Amino acid sequence: MVFEVEFKSFDASVSEVLSAASFPDVLAASGKNRIILKPNLVSDQPPPVTTHVEIVAAVVDYLQAYCLTCRVCP
Repeated sequence: MVFEVEFKSFDASVSEVLSAASFPDVLAASGKNRIILKPNLVSDQPPPVTTHVEIVAAVVDYLQAYCLTCRVCP
């Protein structure tokens, strides 16, 4: 499945795409509550070679707001 949203800001766009994918429901149905984020930080190159720090922050913010039983492991 592919979800596409118009970019507004990292926070708004990440929230919109994860909500469109029903991510909190999918996570709850999986029975898992731990999430490990692995951003691409293999070099000192700027995005798009590496993951933009604002994307990681937006994902963490979304998870903390909408996946209340999950634990984000940095």
